[in-house]
Amino acid sequence: MLENSRDILNYTLAAAAVFLTFFICWILWYVVGMFRDMRKVMRDVTKTIEKFNTVLDFAKEKISSVSAVFPLIIKATEKIAETIGAFREKRQARRSKDESSQK
Repeated sequence: MLENSRDILNYTLAAAAVFLTFFICWILWYVVGMFRDMRKVMRDVTKTIEKFNTVLDFAKEKISSVSAVFPLIIKATEKIAETIGAFREKRQARRSKDESSQK
């Protein structure tokens, strides 16, 4: 079986090739697993970004619809403020008139 040193060298080289092949396969197994995990993470990140984009689009639509109505709200608020101001002026005038008539 082991007749000379060349046989020992060949057996040693064969064993080293087997161990090297085993370790390369083992490393590749973990690298492939890491890539699979990274793919899952990227899929989750993509889904999250799509949901965030959907929320932003929804908010953008609501803001644009509110901005269309906003001038009407401002006009209505101004009209209400004018009406309240006129009511206060009338009430003030009536009070001052009542006070002057009581004296």
